[in-house]
Amino acid sequence: VAAIESNTAAAAMAESPCYGKWGGDWTLVRHAYGTWHGATDNLAGTHVYGTFDNDPQSYGTWGRYFADALPSDRSMLFMFSNGDCSKWMVAAQNQFRTASTNWYTASVVASYQGVAHTASWRWYTSIAGDPLLKVGSEYLYKEESSSLGSVSGQDYWHNVWIKADEYTWSAKRKHHLPALMSWSEADTYCDSQLASIHSASSLRLAKLRCEELRVSVNMDASGCWIGLSDIASEGAFLWSDGSVSDY
Repeated sequence: VAAIESNTAAAAMAESPCYGKWGGDWTLVRHAYGTWHGATDNLAGTHVYGTFDNDPQSYGTWGRYFADALPSDRSMLFMFSNGDCSKWMVAAQNQFRTASTNWYTASVVASYQGVAHTASWRWYTSIAGDPLLKVGSEYLYKEESSSLGSVSGQDYWHNVWIKADEYTWSAKRKHHLPALMSWSEADTYCDSQLASIHSASSLRLAKLRCEELRVSVNMDASGCWIGLSDIASEGAFLWSDGSVSDY
């Protein structure tokens, strides 16, 4: 019986349009139907409840231990979605660690043709239902099983997915980053491997990584350097890694 249930859950996951979003390989770790999530751990992944079924469109409400899905020493990406992932948002794990009674905003990757959106969240540790996350006017995460209010269709389902963040900087670079740099200083520091951008998707990813870095080191920077410059010859822009300028 266990094998049959496992195969059924795997089939449901394989058919879900959510699995392949934003690079794919997502693991479903928290699911709610007709209510917000039953967790009370401020999105830490330590509250286990309900009956896990691995189905983003089931009628249950459950949460699993995040470390069961991903080793605790790995940095995570989150994806918050409705039932069929017609609405979704991807954000880095450390973007939601800013405690505040007010709304905090940052750039994220979201639905609506996958363009970059601004996410807002409130994270006040004395409020058990926080963090409260939204993209625009769309709420995508809340805890404490509070009422969804007036919703319909796929918005009755709320899911939390995680996967390893393959692009996270090493601990040394993340926590011992020098002061703000000029382009030349940054290029030298990164061994001429500043990001080169060749598609709309890589541009969105670069924006997400920049926001993650700024949040993780509390840096008062207006942005991040990429590898494109005309430092060798004014007006002739080249990528520092030698790649072709094709976007």
